Amino acid sequence: MAFVSGFSGVSVAPTGVSRRAGVMEMSARPVSKKTMSAARLIAFAPIVSVAPALAEGTGEALGIDSNLLFLPLILIPVAFFVLFAQFGSQQNNEDFFGEKDDRRN
Repeated sequence: MAFVSGFSGVSVAPTGVSRRAGVMEMSARPVSKKTMSAARLIAFAPIVSVAPALAEGTGEALGIDSNLLFLPLILIPVAFFVLFAQFGSQQNNEDFFGEKDDRRN
């Protein structure tokens, strides 16, 4: 009960039954653009600091040192996705385990 009595909008009676003392309201001040830009900069900093770890010693993103290597990096997953989507559209959409077989009791 000590935990519940820590809230300002709730008071605890000696019997252990809580009753409402008042209406709890939530309000916030508008945030300035300067504060938001600082918050974005702070949130972006960890991403930038981890980026060299993904370079694998080449100094390039994902260790790719030639722009031509981005072609298979993009095309192969896209090709597999297209093939899988085409395969999935041809499949039977029935629930295999959900149907009752009338031949069995």
